[in-house]
Order: sequence, then structure tokens, then C-alpha cells
Amino acid sequence: MFSAQSDVHGVDEVFTVSKLQAGYTRNLSTWRGMTPGIGGSVSLGLVPGRLVPFYGRRANPGVGVFVTVRPAAHRM
Repeated sequence: MFSAQSDVHGVDEVFTVSKLQAGYTRNLSTWRGMTPGIGGSVSLGLVPGRLVPFYGRRANPGVGVFVTVRPAAHRM
């Protein structure tokens, strides 16, 4: 079991939280041996009812935009 120090002051309980996340990356044309990409993700964080006063609601949405750079595929 994983245990972490609480960031909610005055609460010493251990809570189970969940997160659903999906995303997509679009790889662009290879340039100078590297393959750049751009992507995004959406998420939904789920917290127990006891934490609603701290988070505002049980289901907390999120979005992300990111850029990636990776080595191009090796060709033989």
C-alpha cells in the first residue's frame, strides 16, 4: 500500500482517489533525425465525498496540451 503525507491540513486519513485520462499525440514529419509531435489529453479526477470541501466537487476535470520530441525510427 502506498502512503503519502497529507496536503489537507487537519486530516490524518488515507483516501483512495482515482483518475481517468485519455490523450492523443500526432507525430509530425521527421526533421534532422528527430520526430516532433503535438498532443493533448483530457482527464477526470475522482475524490471521495469527504474531500469535496477541499476540491469543490467529486469529479474534477482537467485538460493538457503537450509537445514531444523523440528520435526518428531507425531504418535498415
